Amino acid sequence: MALMGAFSVADSVYRWLAAVYPRVTTLSTPFHLQLTQGDEGTDHSAPAREGSCTLTWSTRLNVRLSLAVYLDETFDYPYMGLLALGLGVAGAYLGWKHWLLTNILSTALALQTLRLLKLDTFTTGMVLLAGLFVYDIFWVFGTDVMVTVAKGFDAPIKIVFPTADYLAATPKLAMLGLGDIIVPGAWTGAVEVL
Repeated sequence: MALMGAFSVADSVYRWLAAVYPRVTTLSTPFHLQLTQGDEGTDHSAPAREGSCTLTWSTRLNVRLSLAVYLDETFDYPYMGLLALGLGVAGAYLGWKHWLLTNILSTALALQTLRLLKLDTFTTGMVLLAGLFVYDIFWVFGTDVMVTVAKGFDAPIKIVFPTADYLAATPKLAMLGLGDIIVPGAWTGAVEVL
């Protein structure tokens, strides 16, 4: 989760910088990294475009997968610098587990999830919300399972807020699960379809 958070921090900050300062995306030559599954009949001798790196994994097994491209990313020097920042935040989180670092990683994960998750129709959103309504009644309000998991699972899956003394060594924290952010955000995208 911390590693996914690091990439999410890098991508979120990069997209914000590109929106505020569009020239950041043209500061350096982009690099292209592609990880695919090939077969023996594939011609891998085609010249790669400038600034690209292609990693190909081939197998002699007669297994064909419908998804041939596993990773297809374009990045540049500013993104790599922001990735170093994201890895630093993730490393600091793993070392100190401070609530502010948890919030940074959790917010970045929520933003990236909202960027990738789109509901296609209003009906899909209604079915999702009806299912979550029943789910919440049982698992959140009927039992203490969700609260126990959220408090016991030490990962950036929630946003936490100190309720009393911010500077205390272990302040009392209130929490908001990422689902409480992502589901309304995805629903907003479904409403935009109308």
